[in-house]
Amino acid sequence: MHVGDPAGLGGSTEEGRYATEKFRKMVSWIKDTKEAYTILMGDLFDAVIKTSIGDLYNQEYNLKNAKEFLTEELKPIKDKILGCISGNHEERIEKSIGDNPVNELAYRLGIDYFPNWCAYLFLGVGEGYNKRDRRRPIFYTVFAHHLIGGGRTKGGKLNRVAILKDMVLADIYLGAHVHIKGAFKGKYIYPDVNNRKLREQQQTYIATGSYMGYAGYSIKGQFDKPSTGSARIRLNGEYEKGKDCHVSI
Repeated sequence: MHVGDPAGLGGSTEEGRYATEKFRKMVSWIKDTKEAYTILMGDLFDAVIKTSIGDLYNQEYNLKNAKEFLTEELKPIKDKILGCISGNHEERIEKSIGDNPVNELAYRLGIDYFPNWCAYLFLGVGEGYNKRDRRRPIFYTVFAHHLIGGGRTKGGKLNRVAILKDMVLADIYLGAHVHIKGAFKGKYIYPDVNNRKLREQQQTYIATGSYMGYAGYSIKGQFDKPSTGSARIRLNGEYEKGKDCHVSI
């Protein structure tokens, strides 16, 4: 969201106004849609300091006002936020004064804050019945990470999401930071030692996007214009259809 940058959420430029419009439409959709949830993926605040990239004297908000602004923007869906992680922008503040603005935002909203830029989620979706007629949901595992690096090309950026698989096994991998929306699927073959068989597990990799337009530093750095908005993920909860992850970008 990069609150504070003129091209980010709450920004006054054409890019910032467009990002704000897209963000508020998504918040409204989450609020009004049953069983719709979200996770905050870091770089919520632009958090420019004198020694960092960005124009300190061109910020729309100081950090205090940015936290108040974003708290109000997210209040309508605070009960639908599964948690939040921070990113490299907030780390500037943490390294400077030992405090993290995302952690404070989580406290204000009453949501979970996950350290080290990442979170592992177990999501139970829907209701089914096993052979003993006991209720149970379909469980999906999700590994979300803010990411580092990114590369100049679309493939390089998606590769940053793909290498999350080297850290931990999951059904779904979420990566932010690279400011694009993208998704692809793969399969992981693993041994079922009890039955002496090889099984397959489908995996979905998602670059989650951002609510930031074409910022000044991106233009100066010859980065391409980001696709403003976020990916939307549908998890099936019906046992007849089985485990399925569908991504809209």
